[in-house]
Amino acid sequence: MKVLFVDIDGPLVTVDKPQETKFGRMNVFDEKCVAVLNDIWRFTGCEIVISSDWVKNIFDSKLQVARNVFKFNNVQAPIIGFIRKTEEAPHLHIDRTKIHPSLLEVDRIYEINEWVRTHNPDSWVAIDDMNLKELGELHFVLIDPIEGLAQAGIKDRIIELLG
Repeated sequence: MKVLFVDIDGPLVTVDKPQETKFGRMNVFDEKCVAVLNDIWRFTGCEIVISSDWVKNIFDSKLQVARNVFKFNNVQAPIIGFIRKTEEAPHLHIDRTKIHPSLLEVDRIYEINEWVRTHNPDSWVAIDDMNLKELGELHFVLIDPIEGLAQAGIKDRIIELLG
């Protein structure tokens, strides 16, 4: 199993312009970014695990709602789950003097690592506009929040890492 951990704001939503949709008021995904995500899926056969605050804020922790929102935004890759959203930062062995992560970054790193330990995918990559470099250069791609997944070279890098 190949897994792509996808944050939504930044990689897929590049403009903060909420619109009224059948799912309520939310930002819609950038079409260029969705096209890149669909290409990554076609080339790798990856499955998506959502690693975003949308899990609680928009999806209300319901997987079918997440799948419906991704389908509404024309994402073709299967959504197999999302990381749990921890209520408070877990105790981690991260050298804060080197990376100075925010609490949100620490939580996301922990949640992705927990998902990987639990599900043991063959390969995995996390994409985010937050710096999650503690995941390692073979498992993390930093996304520019203005360009999102449409950023030059990002698609090829993710395809290479997912193998």
